[in-house]
Formats: sequence, structure tokens, C-alpha cells
Amino acid sequence: FGSLINHDLVNATTNLGLALRCVLEALRRPTHTKMFRFGILALGQFLEKLPTWPQLCHHITQIEHLATSYPSYVGYTRAILQALPEDLRRSTSLKPEVLRGFNLPRPPAHAPPPPG
Repeated sequence: FGSLINHDLVNATTNLGLALRCVLEALRRPTHTKMFRFGILALGQFLEKLPTWPQLCHHITQIEHLATSYPSYVGYTRAILQALPEDLRRSTSLKPEVLRGFNLPRPPAHAPPPPG
């Protein structure tokens, strides 16, 4: 699922937003659930594209149990937001040409999937 997002195989108008919301909602589930496992595996597949969605990054930083279980992922999203000017941090999406002007962090290595 995450690789579909990563390779731009999800329609950018409506389906992309729905796909990202599904991943976000899965990440909000308890860490022992299959839904959380789905979310973390999907997120790991499109980490390099996260700077494109600052608002998603913000929402990810608000998930406390994610910060505990996957601190490198949450640290990465925080670093993305810090690299962007204040007026862009709540943007729904940014074009790659806009992002080229900023010193964005490198994505972390893929974390191991949750047990289960």
C-alpha cells in the first residue's frame, strides 16, 4: 500500500488524500493491532515522500505511542517540519520544486515491523 503512494500510483486528487488518511488512522491504533502494523509498514514504504505532506508530518508527531515505538520516524517528521518555514508547516501538500529550496533531513533506515 505504501509503495503505491511512494511511486505515485494513487490518484493525486481524491484517492491520495484517502490513502494518507487510512495510513494515519492506522498509526493511531494501539501498537499491538493489525491496523497499526499496516500503518507502520505503509509509512516505512513512503518515508522519502513525507516532506511532500507537512500536515501529515504534523499529525504523525502528535501520536504519542508512535513516538515511543518508532522514535526515528517521529524524529524524522519533526526534522522535516523544522526545516520548513512556519508558513509552509501546515500545508496539505507541497510540490517537489518547492521542497528543493530547503535543507531537508534524510529519511531514517526502515525500522523493523511490529511483532505479530
